[in-house]
Amino acid sequence: MIKLILLLIFMLIFLIGTLPILLIILLIGLFSMKAERKAAIIFGRIWGRALVFFSGSKIEVIGRENVLKGQALLFVGNHRGLFDIPIFYGYTPQCAGFIAKKELDRIPIVNVWMRCLGCLFIDRSSPRKGAKAIIKGIERIKAGDSLFIFPEGTRSKTNEMNRFKQGSLKLAEKTGCPIIPVALINTDKIFEENGIKLKSCKCKIIFGKPVILGRIDRRRTEKFC
Repeated sequence: MIKLILLLIFMLIFLIGTLPILLIILLIGLFSMKAERKAAIIFGRIWGRALVFFSGSKIEVIGRENVLKGQALLFVGNHRGLFDIPIFYGYTPQCAGFIAKKELDRIPIVNVWMRCLGCLFIDRSSPRKGAKAIIKGIERIKAGDSLFIFPEGTRSKTNEMNRFKQGSLKLAEKTGCPIIPVALINTDKIFEENGIKLKSCKCKIIFGKPVILGRIDRRRTEKFC
C-alpha cells in the first residue's frame, strides 16, 4: 500500500511539475515537430524508468539488436498490465507513439503529453472514426514515425494472446514497414495480480526479429485477426 501511495504521489507531482517542461516542448514544436517529439521521448524514457524504479521491479531487455534503426517501425505487442507502457518507453531503443483508446484523450495534461509523443487516439465504437485514426497512422509511418499497437485491443487475462482486432495490422500492410513483435512478460504481476498493491517483480521485454507482412502467407495471420 505504501508503494502505491508513493507511486500515485510521484505521478501527481510529475504531471504538475513537468508543466513548464511541457510548455517548452510545445514551443519547440512551433519550430520543429521532430525536435518536439525527440524532447518528449527523452522525458517519456525518464518517466517510464522512474515508475519502474518506484515499483522496485527489474526489467530484462532481450533482442535490442532486432530494433532496426533509421526507419519507421510498427511495434506489435501483447498487453498484460498498466506497466506495459512505461516499460516500453523506458527500455525501448527506438520509442514510438501509441495507438491508444479515445478515453485517454480526455485526461488533462496526460493527453497533451501523449500527443507530443506521437500517440494517436482511436474510437473503436465507430468504424468510420476508427478508420480515420488508421489513416493518420499510415501517414505518420510514411513520414518516418514509428508506432506501437496492442492488436488485442485490451489486456489479456491469460498467458495466451486474444484474437487481434480487425484491421490491427493495416498500418504495416499499407506502408510496408517492418513489424517488430514485442513480448511483455510478467508486467501484470507488478500491479494487476495484487489488487491495489504494488509488488516488486522481474519482468522482460523481448523484441522479436523484424517481420515484413507481405512476405507472410495470409493464412498464417488469419487465426489471429
